[in-house]
Amino acid sequence: MTHRRTPLLVSILVMIVAVLASTPTAAGNFSSAYQACLDAFKEQPASTSYCAPETCGFRACISDHSLSLHYGDIVVSGGRLTSIPAECKPHQDVMNRCIIEHINSAIPQPTPTPQDVSGSWKIFQSNGYKGTLNFTQDPNGQITGSASFNKGLSGTLTGTVTGQQITFEISYPSGIKGAYNGVIASNGRTIRSANTRSSTGESATWEASRF
Repeated sequence: MTHRRTPLLVSILVMIVAVLASTPTAAGNFSSAYQACLDAFKEQPASTSYCAPETCGFRACISDHSLSLHYGDIVVSGGRLTSIPAECKPHQDVMNRCIIEHINSAIPQPTPTPQDVSGSWKIFQSNGYKGTLNFTQDPNGQITGSASFNKGLSGTLTGTVTGQQITFEISYPSGIKGAYNGVIASNGRTIRSANTRSSTGESATWEASRF
């Protein structure tokens, strides 16, 4: 026994095929629809027009195929078309990617847990200074402490640890200050890829390791 398709289903399939096969692709229509869409976006609040060019590209391509959009559905006379014309698919992909990136950027990113640097560290600088850093760190990554170097230098320090990034400043009684930043190793034993700059203009690289 064979089953016959209903007349309504056959009519819808024939209509969809006919629309896709016969719709013209005129570049002029695309440009016109694109500009009209951009003009419309200019009237919207900035928060709703972040992807205006990408969205307009998709809408203009759909319009160029004599189709229209209704709440995201591609509409043809008498119903909705679920397939997207091949020429318009790249525009939709770019639009979707833009929207996803915008949504992701709006999601608050968690603050990385600060690496613990509490304790004493040996420090070596490329300009010949070496000494000891003593860090005290609170749960939010704020650090205080002291620093002492050869050549009779000593001072107090304050700074911040964010994830594995460390930044601090050493203040000396003479008024000179040294700004330090570096990257703490994942095992918490060393600090590398660092540089320091003095308020006098001198600069050097440095590294530190736990005692």
